[in-house]
Amino acid sequence: MGSRQITNRRTVPILKVTDNIGLLPLLVDINEMIIKDVLQQCSEETYAHLVIELSSIPSFNTDDLFKMMLGLEHIGVHTIMSGIRPEKAQKVNHDGKTPFDTHRSFPDLYQALISLDVPMKPREAEK
Repeated sequence: MGSRQITNRRTVPILKVTDNIGLLPLLVDINEMIIKDVLQQCSEETYAHLVIELSSIPSFNTDDLFKMMLGLEHIGVHTIMSGIRPEKAQKVNHDGKTPFDTHRSFPDLYQALISLDVPMKPREAEK
């Protein structure tokens, strides 16, 4: 192949939870390359919902998150946030830019998946 090497490397993995639900476990802040990759992957898999898991990153760019969410909504993918820290959710809600509300944001992945009717075993504390 020489100097022309074609790669299909993904910037972030999207895990398939069900046929119409994807999970994006973010480990790094969002940027333009990640946004394009996420939109492409969601288009290819035709997800109806994408859970964006944010608990592994201490801070993130709300403008880029908003841009990614709008792009996903434009292609028919409903976004749900999980793992967003209360202080970050409060700041985001006050800046008026990012569409977080109680129906789209959950403190952890378990609650986000339950909201989408994904069959889950009850937690020990819920038995």
